[in-house]
Amino acid sequence: MSRAAAGLTTEAHATYSLLRGSTMSSRDQRSDTVMALNALSRDPGAREGAGLDAINPLPFIAGALLSAYGLKRRGMLGYFLTGVGVGVAYRAARDEQLFEQDWQRRLLHTAAREMAPIQHTIAINRSPAEVYAFWREIENLAIYLPRIHNIERIDDARSTWSFKGPGDMLLKSEVELIDDQPERLLVWRAIEPSDIFHEGWVSFAPIEGGAATEVDLHLRVLAPGGKTGARLVELLGRMGPLSPAGDLARIREVLEAGIPDRVEAASSTLH
Repeated sequence: MSRAAAGLTTEAHATYSLLRGSTMSSRDQRSDTVMALNALSRDPGAREGAGLDAINPLPFIAGALLSAYGLKRRGMLGYFLTGVGVGVAYRAARDEQLFEQDWQRRLLHTAAREMAPIQHTIAINRSPAEVYAFWREIENLAIYLPRIHNIERIDDARSTWSFKGPGDMLLKSEVELIDDQPERLLVWRAIEPSDIFHEGWVSFAPIEGGAATEVDLHLRVLAPGGKTGARLVELLGRMGPLSPAGDLARIREVLEAGIPDRVEAASSTLH
């Protein structure tokens, strides 16, 4: 188990300790939290990706020195040494995966050792069966949440998610569903290869005699930049662009306005 994965398990239990004292969590929600954390800690899917801080600088230094010496010497030998230096640096960049999508991934994995927790709860005036069916049909999330660019289902448990990042950046994660309890709980995690490692769970608790549902969403993101990056992501998750509050409000709006055909079809297969 990697250092980041080990830290994941420790933080999972710390998160549960905080939830036990929360007035927002009912006994059923705490039970769902325990089940989710147990599922995530059995085999943590997050890995400590190789960031820019893991790059070996020696080949780049050697290539730069050779190129500089060749340019200074000039002549055929000088040009040859310059070419060798450029080749050494290029091969090092290729081996370190510093081109295009690989560069983006290395940047996002730099000092990524701290999990940033994000949580939000909302009540939806639909039954747990309807809300669960909407969430289980994961393509719905890409349709109704603008932050998600696309979701491609690989099989019943795995899918590839594309997120809209800063500027024109497109972030991808392969996501695995690791626990599925109909009308109650969904637990997932990102697996390699992923631009950003994340995990989370969403529980569906009946309220108002089962006519409505309390949706409790928990996310944890392996943030770049060490403790500072994790605290920033946590802050953005509470009140900024990473906050799930807007996403859950949009899902509530869609469900309460009328169940889409796709969700109705998914719900019918549960009974």
